[in-house]
Order: sequence, then C-alpha cells, then structure tokens
Amino acid sequence: MSLPRSDVLVVGATGGVGRELCARYAADGIRVHAVGRDPRRLDALAAATGALTYRVDLTDADAAGVLASELRDFGIPLAIAAIGGWYVAEPGLALPMSRWQRTIDSNLTAHFIAARTFAPVLRGPRPVYLALNGIASHYPCEGSLAISVAGVGQRMMLDVLAAEGRAEALTFAELVIDTPVVLPGEDDDDDQPTHTIAQVHEAIEALRSRGPEAGLVLRAHLG
Repeated sequence: MSLPRSDVLVVGATGGVGRELCARYAADGIRVHAVGRDPRRLDALAAATGALTYRVDLTDADAAGVLASELRDFGIPLAIAAIGGWYVAEPGLALPMSRWQRTIDSNLTAHFIAARTFAPVLRGPRPVYLALNGIASHYPCEGSLAISVAGVGQRMMLDVLAAEGRAEALTFAELVIDTPVVLPGEDDDDDQPTHTIAQVHEAIEALRSRGPEAGLVLRAHLG
C-alpha cells in the first residue's frame, strides 16, 4: 500500500530511539517534526538532521495543546510516540510512591497527552498514530512493576481509542519491541537478542503499511 511520506512527527525525539528515528526519516528525505523537552538535545538534533523541533513537557496538557495548533496545517500523516523509559528497581511492594508516580506520569500519562494532542492533527488519506511499547506490557518483568502497569495501560488506551474511532480515517498502531534496541555506537549484547534502529524503522513502516481494520489497533511485535 502506498502511503504519504511527506512528513513525520516523532514525539519523544530527544530519547535514544526517538532521536535515531528522526535521523532515519530525515535521511530518507522526510520532513521531521521532533517533539522533546530537552532544549540542548533538540538543538543538536536540528543541527544534525534539519528537523523542525518543538520543546514541550508532555506532562503539561495545556502546553501540548498550544503546540498542536502549530502542527495542524502541515498535513502530517504519521506520528510516532517514543515515550518513556525503563529501569529495574525495588520489588513492587517496596517501590516508593514517588518513583511510582514519576513512572506513571512519564510512561503512561505522557502517552495519553501525546495521543489526545497529536492524533487529531494528523492528516492524509490514512493518517496513522503509532506508539512504541515494550516487553513489560505483556510479560511480568520483576523489578519493573510501574513500567509494566504503564505498558498495559498504554495498550488498553490505544484499544479504546481505536474502538471509539472506528468510523474515522485515523488508524492507531502499536509496535511492541520485546528486546533491547542497540543504538549507533553501542555494543551488541551477546547474552540476549537485540535489534537495531534500522530494524525498528523497518517494522514501523511495515506495520503502518498494513490495511486498516476498523475499530482495531494495528499491532506487531519485534522480538
């Protein structure tokens, strides 16, 4: 299926995976809109890739809403949400409330704000809002309780949004990356399977190229 390739919006562009996805799309001649909260990393990204950058904290719904009005007229057909992080810490019952709240804010609330902010501004014959998730969304990873809860919550959030929008052109998608992603300059891990950013990029394009299913999330695993 031939899909529009004029623009892509990367949310979480100052993280490792988000940054490298910006570079991949820019190298393909795609105009990249990069959303992040670290001004120095955004400046470096703009210098390296030519991306249009936007600084916003995705736990601030009002600030994100202001940004949405700036993006509406670009006709962006694809948004990729590469939000959140990973850690292994205390067992769940020993997890401090402060760490729980920070993780839910950064790994789930930020995904909700991103979806409600940027999905409605996508345009084209078949716009796609695609979020990245990880193995903790479907496998009980010890020491990562809050991340697992956030991952499951993100999955269900997308399922509900897709069901509610079954009559609309917008497609929701999720790529679940079940292994670590080795970024340029990092060493591969011989003890476990890994993937490269090129493989992540290829999986995103394959997923968004699948035919839409009304009311359902397009979901694939990279593992």
